[in-house]
Amino acid sequence: MRLSEHSTVTPVGGTLVKRMPYLPALDGLRAIAVGFVLLYHGRDAVDLPAVLRPSGGFLGVEMFFVISGFLITSLLVHEQERSGSIDIPAFWLRRARRLLPALYGFLLGAIAMAALFAPDAMAKIRSEILGALLYVSNWLLIFRDESYFESSARPSFLRHLWSLAIEEQFYILWPLFVLAGLRLFSRKQMAWLTLVGVIMSTVVMWILFERVEPFGDVTSVYFRTDSRAAGLLVGSAAAFVWRPWSSVLEKPDEFSAPRVLWIDIAGAVALAFVIGTQYWFTDDLVEWGKYEVLFRGGFLLTSVPTLVVISAVAIPRSQLGAILGWRPFVWIGARSYGIYLWHWPVFQMTRPGLDVENAGWETFVVRLAITVALAELSYTLLEQSVREGRFTAKLGRHVSDPRKAMGWGGIALVGLALAALFLPITNRQSPDQLAGFVQLTEAHLDGRDQGLARNAVEPASTGDARTAPVNSVADPISESIGPPSAMALASVQGPTNLPTPGARSGNVVVVGDSVAIGASSELSKIGDQVVVDAEVGRQWWHAPQYIDQLDTDHSDADYVVVHLGNNGSLNTQMFDDLMRSIGEGPRVIFATVSVPRSWESTVNAAIREGVNRWSQQALLADWNRVAEGHPEFFASDGVHLNRPGQRALRDLLISVMGA
Repeated sequence: MRLSEHSTVTPVGGTLVKRMPYLPALDGLRAIAVGFVLLYHGRDAVDLPAVLRPSGGFLGVEMFFVISGFLITSLLVHEQERSGSIDIPAFWLRRARRLLPALYGFLLGAIAMAALFAPDAMAKIRSEILGALLYVSNWLLIFRDESYFESSARPSFLRHLWSLAIEEQFYILWPLFVLAGLRLFSRKQMAWLTLVGVIMSTVVMWILFERVEPFGDVTSVYFRTDSRAAGLLVGSAAAFVWRPWSSVLEKPDEFSAPRVLWIDIAGAVALAFVIGTQYWFTDDLVEWGKYEVLFRGGFLLTSVPTLVVISAVAIPRSQLGAILGWRPFVWIGARSYGIYLWHWPVFQMTRPGLDVENAGWETFVVRLAITVALAELSYTLLEQSVREGRFTAKLGRHVSDPRKAMGWGGIALVGLALAALFLPITNRQSPDQLAGFVQLTEAHLDGRDQGLARNAVEPASTGDARTAPVNSVADPISESIGPPSAMALASVQGPTNLPTPGARSGNVVVVGDSVAIGASSELSKIGDQVVVDAEVGRQWWHAPQYIDQLDTDHSDADYVVVHLGNNGSLNTQMFDDLMRSIGEGPRVIFATVSVPRSWESTVNAAIREGVNRWSQQALLADWNRVAEGHPEFFASDGVHLNRPGQRALRDLLISVMGA
């Protein structure tokens, strides 16, 4: 440990008055945390080694919570001991100077990015910007029932602000609690009270999780301030009693070399454990067992070891502190706030297979480069300038000095050139061509639609069936997109790898999600009588209950077509449960998926294996193979089908039936 250049040690009446030291190792720990978040959100880039695809990298946010809780509480306790009170307005003002400039700059940048490169993101920005400004993004997302883990359209550019909202809510309320608590209790008693808060927050998460059905969406539990406060409180509890920078000044022999060594070893083991949790936990709901561990106290498996690391690097002469205080780590950690802010919209504008054609190393590297460059600009021009009171002067110099202005302009041009070179834009369709489907699905989710989605998937008033003959309703997406151009038709007059369609025959039930809803007018042609049982966002684990609810009028179906997996993965048990629900009567056709998501290969492998296991009854429609190399099949989101894609899927299913 070293004292910062701003630290002072001044004897006053026998009492040491000192500022908290700067701990560069904590910036190093921030660098690790933000690194895992970036790797986690960048897993859609393919051909990356497993070490660069941490399935639990979202736990980097939990590390941030622990670090923030420790530092903020340490500052509050130090101020109370030094002056006898805590100036709450001054504390809030310091937090505002630290956080708001970068946030406001980011919001302006996100709006500009959306306007220039992703106009389909503007609607969500408009609906979420007030929540971002008021630091209530997490509650806004809960009230809107928007999933953090699933999305077929472009995610909001502001969705990641949920974690910053939780921290800011903590910054507003926690100083009041500390001020009142330290007037009534000792620091040790406050630590125990804070640990009670950790337990209460963990119990709240556990109880809320128990209300989620197996394989259900846990977003509302994940976003809540009360259920996620445990990480912040873990760091806060330690800050009341662990302040080795005071001990070394008052008791120079407090930390002997052997003691420091053992603490370093404990910190290193804890750091290894923290890193391990980033790879063991997952956001894949198919691995529900890991979710049960995570939401029943498992977040503490990251937060408590993170606290051990913090405790180790805070002591004098810590070798672990020296390692984490390595200058590149510190540089990244100091900019971690800006990196976190900017990485999300950058990643959502460069989605492999959707916005850019290259889905490998080039995308990965360019994403990181753009993110770090934007974060550095934010750190230099906004964060540091405002904190040091030189924002106006520095901005004036950059504008008035022609050489510096040309230098920044040159850097911007080089960056744009590199992006253009390595990230060629994929032009599937213009955004307005998807407007019909977007309106349809949004209306369905809001309960306002009167067309296909309601008729096809909502329960009838007289029963539980969620089905309707699709040839009795309109096809809003086809009508909104319009007939394909002559060139588009010519390009799909029958891919060479697609068999000639057979004759229509029999009654067919199609079980699907929003892709099936959009393609319903073409799917209606695959049999004599076709019923589509489809719902926006449907997952594999939802299907058996809907199969069980099928109206008895459709129990004599000749074929059941299952096209699921666009929204999430599956496992062997889910496949087998669905087959058992269908029973021994109809033949079952399973269509693989073509979706630019990390779970695509897992879903398709599970479908192929399942068809092999149930080969006496199951048939495979390899939509992924047919759609490969045909971007004209897809709308601009790369998931839903335009008219050529709908017809190609129809023909594939007919050919499988006729085989």
